[in-house]
Amino acid sequence: MYIRVLGAFYTRIVAVIGVGIDLVELTEFAATITKRATTLRRVFTPQELAACEKAANRIEKLAARFAAKEAAFKAAGTGWGRGVAWHDAELVAKRGTAPRLVARGALAKRVKALGGTGFLVSFSHSGSYATAIVMLVGA
Repeated sequence: MYIRVLGAFYTRIVAVIGVGIDLVELTEFAATITKRATTLRRVFTPQELAACEKAANRIEKLAARFAAKEAAFKAAGTGWGRGVAWHDAELVAKRGTAPRLVARGALAKRVKALGGTGFLVSFSHSGSYATAIVMLVGA
């Protein structure tokens, strides 16, 4: 399947290699990260933690990033735990720009083996849930 990606200054056609989606229940997520102090450092990179630490809706932002990591693993066909590490997927989001997912380590190797060139990411949070959808795309 191919899709047209529209940017501010470009349009390109990309192949969709894989799609992943994830939904996180916020109360359960908050309880998990509160119960184990090491969970945040194990799951999120220092840059991801810094991007969320001062936000009033910190839990929602972290949960959306968690969902995006899970969705990326699904899009790459690994799911969680089959050789990929949490830090292999890093979400980079700057105010006013679309989020980017940077693949490293085992995830980057898997993406390359599949012919992938990157990810398209969308995440959101509202009410009791955070969600993300991720597409692994190639040329």
